[in-house]
Amino acid sequence: MNTAELQALLALQYKPGISNAVAKKLLTHFKEPYAVLAASKKALQELSWVPQHALNNWKWDKALAAAADQQALMSANQVNAVAYYEPDYPRALKHCTDGPLILFYKGNIPWQQQRWISVVGTRRMTAYGQHQCRALIRELRPYNPVVVSGLAFGVDITAHQAALEFGLPTVACLAQGLNEVYPKAHKNIAQQLLKQGGLVSETWIDSSFHNRFFIRRNRIIAGLSAATIVVESAHKGGSLSTAEMAFSYNREVYAIPGRRSDAQSAGCHGLIERQLAQIYTDLPKLIDNLGWDKQHPQQTRLEFESLIKLDMQEQAVYKLLPTDQAVHIEKLRANWDASAGNLPALLLSLELKGWIRPLPGQLFIRA
Repeated sequence: MNTAELQALLALQYKPGISNAVAKKLLTHFKEPYAVLAASKKALQELSWVPQHALNNWKWDKALAAAADQQALMSANQVNAVAYYEPDYPRALKHCTDGPLILFYKGNIPWQQQRWISVVGTRRMTAYGQHQCRALIRELRPYNPVVVSGLAFGVDITAHQAALEFGLPTVACLAQGLNEVYPKAHKNIAQQLLKQGGLVSETWIDSSFHNRFFIRRNRIIAGLSAATIVVESAHKGGSLSTAEMAFSYNREVYAIPGRRSDAQSAGCHGLIERQLAQIYTDLPKLIDNLGWDKQHPQQTRLEFESLIKLDMQEQAVYKLLPTDQAVHIEKLRANWDASAGNLPALLLSLELKGWIRPLPGQLFIRA
């Protein structure tokens, strides 16, 4: 998209009374962004779906000036844009009637990657939720999907961090402009994402954070992916709206169940009860429903690369476990040099990082 085309699109987006849906209709009708701006008021009045209040002041000087300022900010902050009709616009999002007219982004986002999956959940994540989230991302490694979330506390940031750790591309959808990271505590993670994915937003680069942008952000999270998985959510939570939007887009929706008494799983149970989400029990069912084929060579390479990210003690414990068989803790102790570290503490660390799973009877197995 050239500079003049982007300026015209930004001006169209800036114009009061022109929604994304109307803008897309105008672009379909007039073929080019600048042709929309050049259209006469008389020609527009013949289009019944153009709001009258937008026609009352069909002048573009102010909008074009604002668009030019926005382009200067984009250039200074290395922000790119992709329009809904361009080849790089995410294919899944293109099928959403309310998808953004323009998507702003930073980083190295693999737009042509076919496998995208959204992982969302509560900000008040429990240890169980953290374990489930990390285990899920780790199990997804052989399929190399783009992991999408919202950079919030709790499940979101855990999903991004796990994707970075396990070598998967990951994209954070923001509810504000790309010159600001919210929450600020995640600024360093956001910088890491730029190398292994990126940041996206539909709001202008200098737009400040506001609660009303969350629902708009959530629909992008839902629209980007073939499936949305809710890891944990209370009875009320923003991730439930993401799941509902994904369901409305006819996408796969899954919810990880917890115990009946778990407050932070009540929302997941509600989605399952209302038949808005399938119960997530194991990865093979998800992969089968999505039609993803496993790639063993990639799994081996990613496992090697991720294993390097464990410390030496954790690697040593992990290598004591067979690839497909549970081992009793006493057998691990028999093969472990106590001077090398505290075995129970290392097992707990591996469990929290999603590498192993505890089983009844003091057994452990690779996750």
